[in-house]
Amino acid sequence: VTYSDQSISFELDVPAGVRVQVSTEPPRPYPETVLMLESIVKHHPDIAQLHVLGRSIEGRPIFLLRVTDNVRLKGAPGCEDCPVLLFTAGEHATEFAGEEVTRGMLQAALASDGQGRLRRRSCVMDFVLTCNPDGNVNGWHQYNATDWKNHDYAPGVDRSWHHEFGSYLSGTAACVSPETRAVADWITTTSPRFVHTAHSWESKGDHMGVYRSSADESDVELVRVMASLDEAAASAAAAHGINLVFRPLGGMSKGHLPHYLVVEKGIPSCSVEAHPAHDRAALASFGADLFAGWVNVVLASLGRNKSQPMVGS
Repeated sequence: VTYSDQSISFELDVPAGVRVQVSTEPPRPYPETVLMLESIVKHHPDIAQLHVLGRSIEGRPIFLLRVTDNVRLKGAPGCEDCPVLLFTAGEHATEFAGEEVTRGMLQAALASDGQGRLRRRSCVMDFVLTCNPDGNVNGWHQYNATDWKNHDYAPGVDRSWHHEFGSYLSGTAACVSPETRAVADWITTTSPRFVHTAHSWESKGDHMGVYRSSADESDVELVRVMASLDEAAASAAAAHGINLVFRPLGGMSKGHLPHYLVVEKGIPSCSVEAHPAHDRAALASFGADLFAGWVNVVLASLGRNKSQPMVGS
């Protein structure tokens, strides 16, 4: 195997008829993820509930796992009696490190200890580990389809669909992908008070990033919450020996979900870019600690501000 700044080159003998997926990160095949989610619901029926947000262009279901206390009563979308927090991953098909962080968050939400029980009593926690099942199954990087020009769901619309959230939620998009619609419609229905989207990058070194947009300075509480989220992320990273950098969302990122929620709706939201140089266990452990810090920040804020706006308002 030969490595350079721009490519990884290697030779591999593949027998006829054998399909091979090559990834620069340890993969999480979508069928295995679905089986894991179903197993969680089977073993935790009182606190875990599986929902189908919609289907991808190729017809695959997009699953969301809802975790909360007494989920059979509190699990109906739009009927929640406590704050909803949303954690997503897998918008870009092969960015598995971000999914590992989110898996760690999910395990923290399911924990049987006192903190786990307290979180489930205090809020509803939603997890989408794979927002882009088509890309995951087919091994496409970034987009839903590797040759997206030939797979448009509408003329002239590219399929880097995570750029579509802002226009769809603001009502200005003429047509969006079914993946965008599925996730965004759930958000509109459930009005989450915090949203995190996980990605990964393969930059030089092993640092990770937190991307977020700046809150309006007149919204004192939101500014305080975003700063506290940064502090919690920095603390979790330091505890795990992770070099964490903070960067603003900009450019095409104006269509990203975290940007729209912070700038247009005044709702705390951010995105972590994990690095695959860290193994699965390390990423999950970091995710669990990051989750603990962020949930504490959000719940403390909601305790101070009972009138925080909702996405659907």
